[in-house]
Amino acid sequence: SAELLELLVANKILDMNLKLRVVQQVLWKKYVEENATSASSLGVAGAGPSHQMISTGSGLSMIFSSSGLMAARNRAGASGSSGAGDNDNAILASFPPMVVTYRLAGVDGEATEDKVEDEDLDDPEAPSIANSGPAALERRMEKEFGITRMITADGGVAVLLASVRCTVGDLLRRMRRDEVARRRRGPGVAGAGGAEDGNAVREHFAKSPPCPGLALLRHCANLADNRRELLSHRAPTLLLRILLDILNAVNRSASSRRRGRGKRSNTFDLSSGSMAMDVDEQPNAGNNESSQHNVEGNPTTEALQEIIEMLASDISAEVSGQSNTSSTKAKSSLEKSGSFINLSQVGDAAKQQGGGREDDEDRTLPLVLKSLHSAELSPPLRKVIAKLLPFLTYGQVSQSKELAGCFLKYVNVHLLGQTEGGGGILMNTFVDTAVDLPPVSVCDNLRRELIANGFVDGVRSFLMEGAPSRPPSWSPALYSKLTTEKRKSSGGDEVKELEEEWRTYFGRSGLGQAFRILTGLCAKHDATQLLLSDISNQHGEAEEEASSAIESQELNLLTLCHWMESTSDNTASGIKNPDGILAETLLDALKDDNELVTAKINAIRKKTRDRKRELAEERRNKALVGMSAFGTLAGSAVVGGQGGGVSAPAQQVNAAADDASSSAAENRSVFASMFSSLLAPSSSQPQPRTTRASSAIQSQSTTGGQPKAQPSWMAEMEAMADEAGATCAICQEGRTLQPSELLGLYAYIKKVAIPGQAGGKANVDGTVMLLSLPTRFPANLTTSTGEGVEMLFRRARSAANALEGSPHALSAAASSSSASSISGGGSSRTNTYVTMVSAGNAIHISCHKRAKAADRNHPKAPKSEWEGASLRNSRVTCNVIMPLVSSKTSKVPLMAVETALAEYNATVANTLGARPKSILWNCLHDVRLLLMRMAHGEALGADCGGGSSSSNFLLVLYQLYSADMFTRSAEHDEGTEVSGHARGLSAGFLVGVDIVDDHEFDRLDARSKRLERGVADAAPMAAMLSILFYNSDDNELGGAGTKTHDISGSSTIEDATKNAPSPTRQWELHKSKFLVGLIRCAGRRHALGATDSGCVTSRGIAAGRKNVEKARSYADWSCVGDDEATAKHKTSTSLASSRRPATMIEEYSAALRPMITLYTVFDELSREFVVNDDDESTEGASERLAARLEACYKADGVRELLRIADIGLGQDAICKYFEKGATS
Repeated sequence: SAELLELLVANKILDMNLKLRVVQQVLWKKYVEENATSASSLGVAGAGPSHQMISTGSGLSMIFSSSGLMAARNRAGASGSSGAGDNDNAILASFPPMVVTYRLAGVDGEATEDKVEDEDLDDPEAPSIANSGPAALERRMEKEFGITRMITADGGVAVLLASVRCTVGDLLRRMRRDEVARRRRGPGVAGAGGAEDGNAVREHFAKSPPCPGLALLRHCANLADNRRELLSHRAPTLLLRILLDILNAVNRSASSRRRGRGKRSNTFDLSSGSMAMDVDEQPNAGNNESSQHNVEGNPTTEALQEIIEMLASDISAEVSGQSNTSSTKAKSSLEKSGSFINLSQVGDAAKQQGGGREDDEDRTLPLVLKSLHSAELSPPLRKVIAKLLPFLTYGQVSQSKELAGCFLKYVNVHLLGQTEGGGGILMNTFVDTAVDLPPVSVCDNLRRELIANGFVDGVRSFLMEGAPSRPPSWSPALYSKLTTEKRKSSGGDEVKELEEEWRTYFGRSGLGQAFRILTGLCAKHDATQLLLSDISNQHGEAEEEASSAIESQELNLLTLCHWMESTSDNTASGIKNPDGILAETLLDALKDDNELVTAKINAIRKKTRDRKRELAEERRNKALVGMSAFGTLAGSAVVGGQGGGVSAPAQQVNAAADDASSSAAENRSVFASMFSSLLAPSSSQPQPRTTRASSAIQSQSTTGGQPKAQPSWMAEMEAMADEAGATCAICQEGRTLQPSELLGLYAYIKKVAIPGQAGGKANVDGTVMLLSLPTRFPANLTTSTGEGVEMLFRRARSAANALEGSPHALSAAASSSSASSISGGGSSRTNTYVTMVSAGNAIHISCHKRAKAADRNHPKAPKSEWEGASLRNSRVTCNVIMPLVSSKTSKVPLMAVETALAEYNATVANTLGARPKSILWNCLHDVRLLLMRMAHGEALGADCGGGSSSSNFLLVLYQLYSADMFTRSAEHDEGTEVSGHARGLSAGFLVGVDIVDDHEFDRLDARSKRLERGVADAAPMAAMLSILFYNSDDNELGGAGTKTHDISGSSTIEDATKNAPSPTRQWELHKSKFLVGLIRCAGRRHALGATDSGCVTSRGIAAGRKNVEKARSYADWSCVGDDEATAKHKTSTSLASSRRPATMIEEYSAALRPMITLYTVFDELSREFVVNDDDESTEGASERLAARLEACYKADGVRELLRIADIGLGQDAICKYFEKGATS
């Protein structure tokens, strides 16, 4: 019966699977915002200016108040991004109730309304990553507005803009005509059509929707390509000109009725093209209310403002892209693309053509400045105009000069402090323009004019006004050594006086705004940078000025900014330095792309760093002197001055004494050699240090190296064992000195969502492959592969039999059956995983808890748990501690291990949003994803800000140790099918490779297709589990046997020979089959469009782009294939047949590269991996794995990569297996 009903909301037919809450939050909200009109303008009795009316499309209309709606929007904007769900609920509460219409389907014929499917609406409360990114938004816009490309193609943008301009211009002319007629009739006489104010055109304009051309233009602006076309045709200027014409026409008509004929109006002469205007008279605030409804809520003005804001946002993104573009080729292509920001030659071109476009542009800027003074402009529109203001000069000198004059006229630097709290309208606008002035060529003339009229000098003078001539007294690094001694000799009154001067200067209002203005004006502009740095254009004079300024420490802007950036708050005296970061930002902006200024600023900063180094050395020497109970320590420098110093001969004799003591006692530590000269017998008369040291050497030589009496604390210190391996970041002790304390690795964990086509769990963990194996061993495999395959088949069938009937196997069967109808054989369901990266810093769990409590209870600067942890983790972001659990933790209390694992699993569950079904497989998927990320060359520090390849290989090895322990515990806690699945996967993979490569294999059968796809998908996991469980000389022992390293650093197994690997080392026996599987996996991923690991970050990206940041040493192959193909094309045609395999493998090189790199890593891992190896050996193994990976990164082509991987398989065979994987 439900199929007979249709539900309509906002003139849309709803799908029955849609949630009512989502329909209200998305569809109904959008419909109300777009279709609500002013009820008073429609002549509804009793309706006020704040009442809105909406038609539901079924003959029912509703009137509601927009005051609550505006208040909710203001609260949402003020609260920012935090509490976005509460803000949305507050806004929806102010909307009218949603009207749902029920009707019988097909009664009056076929439905004409559009139907809204489940995937058309995105749940705003759903934590979906795939549907909330900019790429998903661009896809939705493309689906809804993609047809508009037909309109903007072939000059359609110019036609559309001309249509809007003509339509609005004709409307404004008729509006002015009716206004003249109304004045002639006199007040109180109704106009044509019964208009209340006597102007029928204005009344009709206030309640009419936008003209069709403008509505179509708004739809076109939803696509990024269309917006680029609009920018190239300078649409922001034209649309802003139209908007301001409308506002001036409506407001002038309304104000003329209120003002009367006796009062003076604001004068503005557009005929001369100059910006001479009278804007001193502020508009009456009381009169704004009566005219507000004429502008606010007008559909035409709202549509124009919306389009202008969208284009202004694109201009900002384009400016940011140009400023971040370093290559000359990219900049030249940007200049040729007709970009809106490349407007330097527009003025000259307009003059040469002699057209009327220049006049329009000359009139736009004065009209904008006039409108800025009008109180009817909304604050968002003022911000947009401030952003567009420098571009409206189009690089013309005359326009730039006039605009610079307005800066000088309306910006009073002494009122900058009031500007921060809401000063004058024009002053606020010009200040915002100067702060955000983009570093592009169109703004260079404006910057030069600001220098010429003295605006830059005025802001600099404001900063220098009242600045103390000496550095802050609480920053000793800013004083030279001689000056410091003079300050100590003088009294404390001078210091107090200097502190008061700095307190007064720091308390000045407007300093922060002045710093921001200068930072915006000097951005990548040489003339402004040289002016603010007091440097001429000659290199020699610049160097002399820099050196003289450093020697004399004369007070200039650079010196003042350096003093402020190097000075912290003086809490003892209650002096705060709020603008130190702004001063540092200004210095960095002055250095940008300017070698002369960079040299001067670096010289000033270097002198301060050297002085800081001297002060640190003096404090260190004083601390060393105070530590010794016998006097001055041997080898420590004495602070210069009254105490004198140690001569060079004395240092040589002390070194000789140290050498003699170390040769006499082999186990003597560094502390014994340091105290050896102090323990030597002294004579009755005082002698120089050289004599005592030499006598100590003679006494040791005469006694034949007999040990002397020494304190017990020194003997205990010498007997203390050195720590090796992982050490705690706090106590610097590890498993040797603290065997009962559990260590963990700081790591960063995040959730990733991978589509089922590229990362279905049942496919990558081999479940589909194991369930697709034949129930009986194929007879033809015995003759083709040998008798060892039958043993592998029994092991694989045992794992498959244990899996059958389990929940995981049932879900895998369901997904594989549903995926059979999908092209490519993958499921459309998104799979979620967790992936970790680490910087390699270890920590005791107990030390971390104590540090967390100390950070939380800090009296002055309390920190959160992970904020303090990131400082201990080399300032790398972290959010979890992975316990280092293995047989090495046998002395750790069991309760501590259980607690640490419980906290780790709780973090994983919170990140995933659900508890993982298996701890073992969660760990294995984590390792697989980390290896895939390294194989693809992705920067592992893109999310957390750090972490090298060696530190993450260390994480891989420790996770494999944990996986071995989880496998043993899974046999008791999670069931035998979980551990059996992991142990039998590699055997099933090897059997599957033999089956699918057999000449009698039928690829058309459904079960055979699942088997072939399963072999390709499970290849990385099978190779990893083969190394984890079957990499030893004894099959009963997990891991690898004893290994040694030759001089070159490569590892070998002692019991394994080069020609005959151990029969239990599965990787060494079957590495060729694993290689074939990985190549098949590369082909399948290429066919499914998987170009990365699926774990790329989504932080700080623009719309429609993935932030796939590569490692620094990752060589770019984008041009290698083309160059090689061109070189080969020049050879004789007789080599065509032999050239085909090389050409094919070059074509597949981008898709093959990650899997060949992964094969190389697995090959090295099989030689390095030993279960529960000691920490020192594990660190060495991680370094060698990282070196092997770096060699693969630096390969300049696929052939060199095959050589590094030591792959003997022919290129023709590689291409054949790749194509099989792609077609599976």
